[in-house]
Amino acid sequence: MHGKLMTRALCLLALAAVGGCSDDAVSPDDPVTADRVVDRETLKAFVERAATTVEVSVSSPAQAYPFADATFRPEGEWRHGSVYIYVVSLDGISLFNAVQPSIEGTNLWDLEDLNGVKIVQDLIAEANQGGGFVEYLWDNPAVTGDEVDGSPKVGYGTLATVAGESILIGSGIYP
Repeated sequence: MHGKLMTRALCLLALAAVGGCSDDAVSPDDPVTADRVVDRETLKAFVERAATTVEVSVSSPAQAYPFADATFRPEGEWRHGSVYIYVVSLDGISLFNAVQPSIEGTNLWDLEDLNGVKIVQDLIAEANQGGGFVEYLWDNPAVTGDEVDGSPKVGYGTLATVAGESILIGSGIYP
């Protein structure tokens, strides 16, 4: 992981300095922002970019929440409509949620959809394997009438490391 972290950090610095980068976690001249997340490929690029941003920008646990709050919560580059960043500890505690601050501090380990998909557990498992997708049902704010049954959603999760601690960084889209 150290090599991947170094590549991400160098990539982000190169992007900031010269507008280019060869790592697939960040598009060379046009990084994926929340308003451009439309499929699995852009979702993955968006979440990987968020993880890189956290790893490069946050050096202590005390900095993590203020950084996420200032960076990921406002509507714009990191939040647009139903696309937003969330952060979960590897034991299932919601550490940050850009659109639902009321669930921060809540244990989401057993959260499951109507089909029995253990959403957080599955995202953590995928993240521990280098990042991956989980399909589940979730209430889509743009759809009236799915509050109980949910709409199909695809989440992507990956790990970021802050002060030696791994955390899940994730987001999702309604395909």
